[in-house]
Amino acid sequence: MSLPPQSSPPPGWYPDPHQPDQLRWWDGVVWTDSVNPLLRTSVPAEAASIPTGWSGPSGHEPPGHEPPSHEPPSPRASGHGTSNAAPRRTKPLAVVLVVIAVAGALTLLAFLAGRAEGDDSATGIEVVVTGQPLPRFAEGFDPAVGMQAPGLAGFSLRGEPLTITADGRAKAIYFLAHWCPHCQVELPKLVDLVDAGLVPDDLDVYLVSTAVDPTRGNYPPSDWFAAEGWDEPVLDDSTSAAAFRAFGGSGFPFGVYVDADNTIVTRTAGEMPPEAIAHLWSVTTSSS
Repeated sequence: MSLPPQSSPPPGWYPDPHQPDQLRWWDGVVWTDSVNPLLRTSVPAEAASIPTGWSGPSGHEPPGHEPPSHEPPSPRASGHGTSNAAPRRTKPLAVVLVVIAVAGALTLLAFLAGRAEGDDSATGIEVVVTGQPLPRFAEGFDPAVGMQAPGLAGFSLRGEPLTITADGRAKAIYFLAHWCPHCQVELPKLVDLVDAGLVPDDLDVYLVSTAVDPTRGNYPPSDWFAAEGWDEPVLDDSTSAAAFRAFGGSGFPFGVYVDADNTIVTRTAGEMPPEAIAHLWSVTTSSS
């Protein structure tokens, strides 16, 4: 088995290079024997007129007869996710206290104040992106791994100010389209994992509603999220999908995992088994 290159991909679930219908755990050094089915592929973002894919380690052979160096981490038995809007106690989700101390902070605050006061100058500006946008997600090794995540400031589907930015906490961010059949499968998994208390204490889970189309199913998306049992604030992406594009989205559902240092750990597109989602949460919190 060949050694990985110096810039080895981080541990995570990636498509098996020899069996594309399943995911295999990469421990950061070698492929292990742990596998999970890849349920279905993602819906291409082109279906919503938005500029699809998975990514993982390439150039490494999966394990043969050699034993894996170690098994993937087990999901933690307790924990919670968060939002940074008004405190809500209907689920074990912590409130993120965001200190906006990044480049563009004044722009974010002015934008939020304008929207909150009904300032006409804010009309048509739905999401503010700060920092460097990530490259578009595609097959093969993900160039965004190791990059800093951009910051987002906008409003939830309820009209509450909502930011996703560097705050010293790990994050799992999921971009979902209300009409996407795979998103309709993925959202209940996320709800069940949160309700089961499997989100690590030091990880915050964010959902972003994007590619909204009033002519397609589950519109309005606020009703869809509520019907599925997600009662935390959901960031409402702009009509141009500014948030989705800033994180390099290419298909739905689209997940981005960011460590406490605001560094991209991995990105995924398509349905994921619940066990794989929980493993990625655990890996994300231990990677910084």
